[in-house]
Amino acid sequence: MEKIVVKKFSDRIGSNLIIGLITLVVLVAMDLFTFLMFSLDLLEVMTIVLVSVIMYLVLLFVLASTSKKISSITQITKDTKAPLDIPKYEYVGSTQARTYHSRNCRLAKLIKKKYKLMDNNPAFFVSKKFKPCKICLKKKN
Repeated sequence: MEKIVVKKFSDRIGSNLIIGLITLVVLVAMDLFTFLMFSLDLLEVMTIVLVSVIMYLVLLFVLASTSKKISSITQITKDTKAPLDIPKYEYVGSTQARTYHSRNCRLAKLIKKKYKLMDNNPAFFVSKKFKPCKICLKKKN
């Protein structure tokens, strides 16, 4: 996901640059056309060129501001994709049945959340007088 957003950002910068260059070429061509067709004096041509350059700078400013907005969006997507730190416990106990199971036991997967108790140490469950599962924990002994 992150790489796709960065790629779109770089594509957007490239397209903005191409649009800016095409606009500059069109503005210069219009200035030359105006100079040749209407035989204006130098002061009028310079005024037209100055207006064209100002329009080009405004266009570049607008394109640059849209690129900054895309950059901030890219930064947000990078920050929101942080990995989750969810602990995995080795043993799962049921407060309803007072038994504890290994994490992969089929009976442990059937325990409802409101009755589920988890820990990494079986001594925790023994101290609370839980019985070991007859399927998953008795086979190991």
